[in-house]
Amino acid sequence: MKHSRLNGTYPLPSSKIEEITADGGHYSGRVGGHYEILPKGFQRVLNCTLSLLGIIVTFPLMVMIFVALRVECRESALVARVVRPHMKPPVTVLRFRTRRAGSARELTKVGQFLADTGLDRLPYLFSVFNGDLSFFGNASSLPGSFGHFRTSKSEVPFSIYANVLKRPIDVVLVVLASPMILIVVGTLYLVVRADGGSGFFGQRRVGRHGKEFFCWKIRSMQVNAAQMLEEHLQSNPDAAKEWEETRKLADDPRITKIGKILRKTSLDEFPQFWNVLRGDMSIVGPRPVPSDELQKYDEKDVFYKAVRPGITGLWQVSGRNEISYEERVSLDQTYTTSISFLGDMKIILKTIDSMLKRTGG
Repeated sequence: MKHSRLNGTYPLPSSKIEEITADGGHYSGRVGGHYEILPKGFQRVLNCTLSLLGIIVTFPLMVMIFVALRVECRESALVARVVRPHMKPPVTVLRFRTRRAGSARELTKVGQFLADTGLDRLPYLFSVFNGDLSFFGNASSLPGSFGHFRTSKSEVPFSIYANVLKRPIDVVLVVLASPMILIVVGTLYLVVRADGGSGFFGQRRVGRHGKEFFCWKIRSMQVNAAQMLEEHLQSNPDAAKEWEETRKLADDPRITKIGKILRKTSLDEFPQFWNVLRGDMSIVGPRPVPSDELQKYDEKDVFYKAVRPGITGLWQVSGRNEISYEERVSLDQTYTTSISFLGDMKIILKTIDSMLKRTGG
């Protein structure tokens, strides 16, 4: 029987793998014939729903555990842990403290109970809701399904808001604004489709932990934009230099008339609210960039990958096209190392102001 090799294992015959993937499933390549038959999109929705219900039901218990640990330990009741789910990038998750800080590291009385019952893992529900872990398959959050992952210390600080609260707030804000978003996106889609091209434009961008995703926009360029760009850069050395330095063109021949209005008002980015619901992006964060552009970040790419890219961000409200690429990278680092709820709200308000004044693009 012929087998397909994947990551050094021979778990299933090639005919079976083809059958699984043809049905929309995701083959994991794990020894023992383990595979995921649920489509990824359905898994994400199911994970989000189950984890949200779990958070609501267990929240009073988590509060009591939090208070008990604070009283007993007189230090943080939550600890951050870097883990690597099976065949996935490392992620940072929260769990309840079970041991005292210091060299002794002895179990506390409450910690012993939590370790014996597995309740120290209750905060993992927030990571499932965030999309970092899953109840199913390779990224399972079930006990014993992943191990420790050691990595060098980075300068990226751990934030309760960034790692726990930011994702639920994003989802709530998008759901509340969804009627307006659907009307705007539907109207613009029909207008842009008038020239015969697609109403949407999708491009691969790098997301949190280096995972790539399709970032969606209302199409603001000509149908043959790629060919036009190549010809324009070949015939215009100044434009080629500008593109190399900023990945932007002040006078871009590819942009349509309606596209110029969309970019000035940032309305072309409204489909990215779908990316926020999927967990690919956040409302506020670094500007999403393709993998080849991320190379410009050098060792500072750790700050970009530490958070979800955003529909808007510090760069968009700090001068945008008037600043250099090096300044843009520095702004992404500043945002990641000082992320806060009030900071995000200020950026959102400044973005709305910029949209009304048409200072985007």
